[in-house]
Amino acid sequence: TIENVVVQVKGIQNDEKTQVRKKDKDQDKKKERSKETKKQRPLTAYLFTGQSGLKKGVGMDLYEQYDFAKKIWDECDTYFLNELGISLLKIVRENPAEYVIDFNDGEKGALLRQKYINLTLTQDEEVIQQMSKQGISVRAFPEVGIDTPCYIYRSPHGLLRMTHFAQPIIVVYEYVALQCLQLNRKKKSQSKSSVVAEEEKDRLIFCGHSLGEYCALVALGEIASAAEMAMICFVRGMVMQSCVERDPITHISPYGMAAVSPSRVANWFKADDLKQVISNVVDATSGRLLEIVNYNVFGDQYVVSGERYTIWLLGKVLSWVGEQGQLSMSQLSRFCFNLVATTPHSSTPLDVPKTNAVLPLQGIDIPFHSRQLRSVVPLFRSFLEGRLPSADTFSYAKQLDGRYITNVYSKELFTITVPFARQLLQITNSPYLKELLGHYQNDDKSDEGNEKVGEEQGALWDVLTPNERGRLLLRETLSYQFASAVQWIDTQLTILQHGFRRIVEIGPTKTLASMFAKTLQRLPDQVQDGNEIHNELISEASKIKQGGQINGALSAVEILSFETDREELEFIGNDNCDEHSDADEDD
Repeated sequence: TIENVVVQVKGIQNDEKTQVRKKDKDQDKKKERSKETKKQRPLTAYLFTGQSGLKKGVGMDLYEQYDFAKKIWDECDTYFLNELGISLLKIVRENPAEYVIDFNDGEKGALLRQKYINLTLTQDEEVIQQMSKQGISVRAFPEVGIDTPCYIYRSPHGLLRMTHFAQPIIVVYEYVALQCLQLNRKKKSQSKSSVVAEEEKDRLIFCGHSLGEYCALVALGEIASAAEMAMICFVRGMVMQSCVERDPITHISPYGMAAVSPSRVANWFKADDLKQVISNVVDATSGRLLEIVNYNVFGDQYVVSGERYTIWLLGKVLSWVGEQGQLSMSQLSRFCFNLVATTPHSSTPLDVPKTNAVLPLQGIDIPFHSRQLRSVVPLFRSFLEGRLPSADTFSYAKQLDGRYITNVYSKELFTITVPFARQLLQITNSPYLKELLGHYQNDDKSDEGNEKVGEEQGALWDVLTPNERGRLLLRETLSYQFASAVQWIDTQLTILQHGFRRIVEIGPTKTLASMFAKTLQRLPDQVQDGNEIHNELISEASKIKQGGQINGALSAVEILSFETDREELEFIGNDNCDEHSDADEDD
């Protein structure tokens, strides 16, 4: 554990409060800090959980308790019923193994059939041709024709495990959860003025893990209604499904994901060692998919996407490495090639067994955030282009600039600046970012203050408004997000770097709260191992490592979870909860 640091973690260990408090002999300093806390609300970071194992009935307690929650769920349910004939509430309450859309149900069925036929993700001829060459249809439901009697959604473990249902349901749940915190605030401070609330926007930032990024953008970024964002995420799931080949009979894909913990391999085994093992497995299997796609907790929690075969091999290799001890590069390479030679692809088990360091994620057969999904980035970009609000109707600069952390590039806050755009370009190699930056792609071109320079060279950046630049940056970020690694280690460090000491997880689990607690514990190790972290944190973590007294950046971190602390949590920031009668009701 980290000594000499106040870390308050609620609901993480046995759902009880765990506190580690430093001894501070200077009582005057304590009193001063207390006065400052009372004067100003704490800087708060809201973290939105991504796709996780949903339980039947998730969110229905809030549905029954609050009128506004019922209203939001009902609106989203009606939206999906009208557009797709699907009741999200039915899926949440019953978790059926299949859902039949009857196209022969009179005028209603005929209308739904036509909607399924017409649901096309792009009208862009260039994208259509590009997808056609890859054998990918731009229609969301290419199986549906004018004579199709029905469409059936199936999942043996229940539709809550199906990506394109889990994603919109989580969006609605987390949107409602954020509204609950706003309600708590209204109950505690009925006279809070809108001016104060607007000022407090500067005291929060938001981000989300994978799908959680979309939840954050709708709940706090306010870029769409809950129903609209739920539909975007439904389509996002469909797009990701479209580039995964499945067995024509069993409908099983060859892909999967697994959590990997380097610390469980051996004491000496580090993240760089894991990367080296993965590289050797990929080489030995002639380039089959296996890559780290979630960087969650330094040295401890990572997630890989790959074929079930390569994930199976990874487990075997890491078990062997743990038994053998530190190895030379040639020894590791030789073992991997020998293992592949004696372990044919055809022998891959349907359910990859877990090992000491590798835990396959059950029910996931799409290689999220991997290069496998790059092929459908143009298709999803084109879909987003028609769904994101225009720069004339939404203030991207006001709502997102300096308030939000992306998954794709997490070492800084999202800002509508040339340096940030350069970083995104370096990661994504987006042709649209190249066009946006033009001559600004090179660091030697002046961009201080985003002033126009070299306009004769025709950089798009020079002619767009801040809102138009922001929209384009967000579109490209989200377009590449599902095909890029989630940089959550950097996200957490950026939160700490900017002075945010109150961490609130919004979601049906305590996943991100637990990660943050572990990140604090491992912060000194990141310094020791030379990990590239922010300068101020290096100083603080070094003091922790040496056992010194901490009076600065990490003197107090509070970690809370909506799942366990919802009654006492109140929202810090702008209130946008609809007016309703619940404020006068008892909880």
